[in-house]
Amino acid sequence: MAPRRRRHRGYLEPLPSGSFRAVVYTGTDPLTGKSKYLRETHGSRDAAEMALTRLQGQVDEDRHPKSDITVGRAIEQWLEVASLEDTTRERYDDLIRIYITPTFGTLAAAKVDAELLERFYARLQRCRALCSGRPGSGHTCRPLSSSTVRKIHFIISGGLERAVRWRHLGVNRAALAVAPSAKQTDPDPPSASEAAALLSAAWSADPEWGLLLWLTMVTGSRRGEMSALRWRHVDKSAACCTSSAATLSRRPASRRRRPRLVSIAASRSTCRR
Repeated sequence: MAPRRRRHRGYLEPLPSGSFRAVVYTGTDPLTGKSKYLRETHGSRDAAEMALTRLQGQVDEDRHPKSDITVGRAIEQWLEVASLEDTTRERYDDLIRIYITPTFGTLAAAKVDAELLERFYARLQRCRALCSGRPGSGHTCRPLSSSTVRKIHFIISGGLERAVRWRHLGVNRAALAVAPSAKQTDPDPPSASEAAALLSAAWSADPEWGLLLWLTMVTGSRRGEMSALRWRHVDKSAACCTSSAATLSRRPASRRRRPRLVSIAASRSTCRR
């Protein structure tokens, strides 16, 4: 077999079939640390030469975007202007610190594509530590939930989309990646008779506990909203209450979500236990 004809960053590889394969080095895989290549096979040397030139140009475009912005910097810029609740922002900060920054923080944003992200998501769903999959002493794989992986995808895609809008990046390839499907839940709420029995037992054991449980049922409020509920939020004459911001929110009142008005039964609204 004739020796490989090497070129700058790429070469032509003659095959036993008489065809020629164009091979171009594209960099190192951030997940595995192995070298990555683009390959195309053609029946003639001339066609392979043209493919080699085209692949080299494609790699050059990826290596020389409009700026050298990294994934980490793109996400930082997105967070500076993103409108997020405080609890959501804290959760995103954790996900960025634990999962995104160690893998993609210093990676050029132009090198992120759908294949890389979908492989990353699949590995997280196998093991949140991104292990090799081989059993090791003292290590037990703990998969990351689909909902958490979807949050990670939203963060990365949001950061790169902002970089495109601000002309730091030519295209957001993360938008082509498919995030894991949301896990289908199968809620099993208590029946009306079961809820009544539960409330009766709670009222008998502790009137305050019974009131809290009843308000939670009739308002459908979240835990943070229930913690923030005060008697001043209850309008006994209108038999309704105002569900305000959660207790963890540190935003000024002008930037919080608008409080929602929830109707409650008049027979209970006058109960002050």
